[in-house]
Amino acid sequence: MLKFVFAACELERLIIKFFVGLAIFLLPVLAAKLQALFGWTETPKVARSRVPVVIHLLSPAQRPLAVTADLASFWQNAYPEVRKELRGRYPKHPWPEDPLTAQAQQGTKKRPAR
Repeated sequence: MLKFVFAACELERLIIKFFVGLAIFLLPVLAAKLQALFGWTETPKVARSRVPVVIHLLSPAQRPLAVTADLASFWQNAYPEVRKELRGRYPKHPWPEDPLTAQAQQGTKKRPAR
């Protein structure tokens, strides 16, 4: 397994892990809290923009919510349902109606990560 670290926002570093798949190439995987990806309009790609990164979207409690290689489709189709379900469970965290224009953040609405 290989790792690549980059900053998603000022306060958080994300790690893309490359796992060996059934094919000869490595499959890149990124696990991040959903709120850290607000504002991302498309899925990051590696290998000269040929291979999309598989994104594991996590809840504020670091539990898996969804897995996607098409972030734009997730925001448009699945996010409204995820938002509806999790707003009640995690009321202190931001759940904007339009995640594409929202600012990525960590922490709660009143107390962002330091």
